[in-house]
Amino acid sequence: MFLYNSESYYFPKSHDSISSIAKYEKKLALALEDKTAYLTNNEVPIGELKKSAEQFLNNINSTNSWFVRLLLKPVILQLFETKDIYVLTRRSFKKVPNEAQPIDVILSSETLQACF
Repeated sequence: MFLYNSESYYFPKSHDSISSIAKYEKKLALALEDKTAYLTNNEVPIGELKKSAEQFLNNINSTNSWFVRLLLKPVILQLFETKDIYVLTRRSFKKVPNEAQPIDVILSSETLQACF
């Protein structure tokens, strides 16, 4: 079963997914034609990201046991908008040289803000 954004399904009623799939196919065709058509994220200033990261790390460190914190591994991430690379450890969030490899994830600053 496929539902398009804002569609609803109520069990046990049947649902014909053909129109939903057609809508997704149309969006996919547009996205493949213009790869920037659906990039609608708003850039979050790095100062705000750093504050959010600090609060996130304080929360992680104050609410988890030392054993759980030891399981958390550093993540190397690249911000989509600026191509800057950052490392997030259980202690800090800081910019690193762009040669840092391998990058674990590339995401927008708005998405990273939502994660924090």
